[in-house]
Amino acid sequence: MPGPPAPRTGHGFAEVARRHGDFALVGACAVLGLDAAGDCRHARLVIFGAGDGPHLARATAALLGERPAAARLAEVGRAAAGEIDARADLHATSEYRRRVAAGLAARALGHAAARAEAT
Repeated sequence: MPGPPAPRTGHGFAEVARRHGDFALVGACAVLGLDAAGDCRHARLVIFGAGDGPHLARATAALLGERPAAARLAEVGRAAAGEIDARADLHATSEYRRRVAAGLAARALGHAAARAEAT
């Protein structure tokens, strides 16, 4: 007897670097799975380059059971950026990294949702 169908899954990646090939000042990567009705079954988001190491965001738990609308993804991106301990250095301030992380997180989640919907 076959089990339930596997969720449709997509991925997304976004980063900001000074020049192509440079280390990212901030970046985000996401994986998002949808059920047959288009509701979020699982979501993972990692923000990198902003602190001492990559950060697995807890904010994505808010997406479970919902359709991933753009406004909701932006809200989750802002919440995820609020979780990071952004560092300042000669390349960027901590405020800049946190602000950019919010946008990149929403973009990566949006790309992941679009790819999941297309499968």
